Amino acid sequence: MSLKTISETMVAIGDVCILCIGVLPLAIFRQSNVKTEYIFYNGKKTINVIRDILHKINEVKPDIIHSFDTRALFFARIAALRYRLPLVHTKAGGPNPTRWYPFAKTLICFSKENYDYFRAQPKFRKTALHLIPNRAVEPPEDPARVAEVRALAKGAPVLMRIARIGNTYAESFRQTIRLSNELTNRGARHALVLVGVVEDQPVLEELKKMAQGLEVHFLTDSHFTLNAAELVPAADLVVGTGRSIQEAASKGKVLLTPLAGSAMPVLVNKENVEALMVTNFSPRNVLIDYSEQQTIAMIAELTNDSLKRKEYSHFSKKFFIDHFDIRSALPRYEAIYRVASFSMGCWIGDLLHGLITTVRAFDYDRRQRDTTS
Repeated sequence: MSLKTISETMVAIGDVCILCIGVLPLAIFRQSNVKTEYIFYNGKKTINVIRDILHKINEVKPDIIHSFDTRALFFARIAALRYRLPLVHTKAGGPNPTRWYPFAKTLICFSKENYDYFRAQPKFRKTALHLIPNRAVEPPEDPARVAEVRALAKGAPVLMRIARIGNTYAESFRQTIRLSNELTNRGARHALVLVGVVEDQPVLEELKKMAQGLEVHFLTDSHFTLNAAELVPAADLVVGTGRSIQEAASKGKVLLTPLAGSAMPVLVNKENVEALMVTNFSPRNVLIDYSEQQTIAMIAELTNDSLKRKEYSHFSKKFFIDHFDIRSALPRYEAIYRVASFSMGCWIGDLLHGLITTVRAFDYDRRQRDTTS
């Protein structure tokens, strides 16, 4: 999670406190070195929750509030108005908004796609816009779990995809499985390792059926899915999107990413990396003059040849350092925080719309939790 990585890195320049709001506390923050507070909210008793949030903000007494999704922005805006605090918001990747998006005086984008969109919107003409793709650090390694994954592969190169197993990332898993099948047909021996929390059981069953006949391992237990980035050292080739591809790059892995309209993921290289960065290495990736067969041949060569993978490693590591290491972006964040100021500027329509959509979103979370519990 980018919020966790950025917050833990921000400790180097100041005190940080994370406030999580929702139906359940996020397990990912239990092992964080950042002070984390949790307020339960399920779409009911909104006034009481706002009061609890304001009380917590008053306890912490921050100099600035930084939100990372539109739900959090609704509560952050109320707190900023109440205590006259500067407010910074991050659009943490994803597609461009198709309809409404709340105004923010200071807005940070992870992708050029989002940055260009907001820059062209009249509503955001007075917004201080910033493009900061850097949001990853080299993840630590868990030697014991890495050894377990390597043992499953039995000495074969590992093709890995880590993501939540549900509708959002289903197609990226399908592309990865198709690639594995094509590599197998070409005699490129490898082990396919798919790691992720199961959000949708039918999607998991579909993927298992699709992967029949392949040397595939589905790792869905919390033993593997908690802090799953620590498993990346076990991989040789990684299919990633957004932050996950950045973490793989930090380890010098062969980088693959989904491609819109393609049956299989594309190999990231010097020729296409700038184009893929525009869409944040997401399933919306588009390439002109793309040859799928040529790409598969290059991936097969890298799968078969450890020396080729070592050569590629220099490219991916340098790419991470130049573009994605959050530590190199700290001066930019510090400068943004330094000049950010309190503003009464707020669209009343945004507050009302934010209230409605936030209540609905958390109510949906409650119903989903009740269904699965």
